[in-house]
Amino acid sequence: MASFLTGAYPTAPVRRAVDWTGTADHPKCGRLLRRGDPRIPAERIRAFPVSEAISILAWWMERSGVAFADRVNVASFEAYGRAAAKAVLETGGQARIYHYRAGFGQSSVPVAKRMGMVALCDHSIAHPALVEYLVRNEGRFPPKGEVPRMSRFWTCIARDIGQADHVVVNSAFVRNTMLSQGWAEDRVHTVYLSVEDQYFTTLPARSPARGPDLRIAFAGLVERRKGVDVLFAALESLGDVAWRLDLVGPIPAEIAGRYATFLRDPRVTCHGILPRDRLAALLTEVEVFAFPSLCEGSARVIFEALAAGCFVITTPNSGSIVEDGIHGIVVPPGDPEALAAAIRKAADDRDAVATIGADNAALVGRRYREPDYWRNVRDLYCRIA
Repeated sequence: MASFLTGAYPTAPVRRAVDWTGTADHPKCGRLLRRGDPRIPAERIRAFPVSEAISILAWWMERSGVAFADRVNVASFEAYGRAAAKAVLETGGQARIYHYRAGFGQSSVPVAKRMGMVALCDHSIAHPALVEYLVRNEGRFPPKGEVPRMSRFWTCIARDIGQADHVVVNSAFVRNTMLSQGWAEDRVHTVYLSVEDQYFTTLPARSPARGPDLRIAFAGLVERRKGVDVLFAALESLGDVAWRLDLVGPIPAEIAGRYATFLRDPRVTCHGILPRDRLAALLTEVEVFAFPSLCEGSARVIFEALAAGCFVITTPNSGSIVEDGIHGIVVPPGDPEALAAAIRKAADDRDAVATIGADNAALVGRRYREPDYWRNVRDLYCRIA
């Protein structure tokens, strides 16, 4: 028996409300509608939209500088956990595994364990004790024995992960952060992400045309954690390289103000948030995808860039499958000089960049599609159940 617990979901009443209000074209409504999966029977889905609404409120409060936003965020997790606990009880103990996302288990986890289920926590970023530390320290791990301070939010996440019998993470990087914080190796399992089938249907053929400038793309929230400070510094130092940067994603006011001169450079194009099909098209036009993250789980956009045929320059902390010299170049986090050298190397051998990009697209199409991901999750279920 499988039951699916989620936040807001496009149930039939939700779809009717969106149709009635004519808001289907709104980006957030569009994202909500795309959550629907016709393969899952409606009677198997339990949606808890109230807790997600509280979470969205906390997100806006945090970005507005409200001091108690973290308390609201924790309250959203606790509300979800209470609703999930009732849903778990209603299964009557027929399920063998309780697979929950970090933060959203809360009071439902001990209920599931009392009913004989194996608790499997799905965690998709560095260990909670390290997220803020890695950003503050340019991606470097703390000295052995040092216990970094955690905010209320990350303390809540860490406590929720700690309830699990097993943890599934989305990269070797995240697994290493868990092991560094004392988790046993046989309790932390790695299942890499995949590229959705729908993405492949929107992916146009790569253009063979090549301009005089090396085209580079970055996609994601334009923030320090993603390494944009390092990327901008590296590009500014490359006076001897002809480059163009396509910057995709929201730019917070703090970043926009600090880098106003750089962002006005005619070589930089700020696209804002792009729909998936337009992002896919852009990635088939650029040669290099640069993502010098300080702390991730496993950035899905790197998989999408690989699938589009990009040569990828990233860090170990991005949690990607990129191997240095095979799929692109891996540089140390927080090192603009190393990143600049990698970009210069790509600019000096654009034929090799194109060849590696084509190999990357073939690799993702062959090994990192949705059926591959679900097969790996199923195999994990069989091992731990």
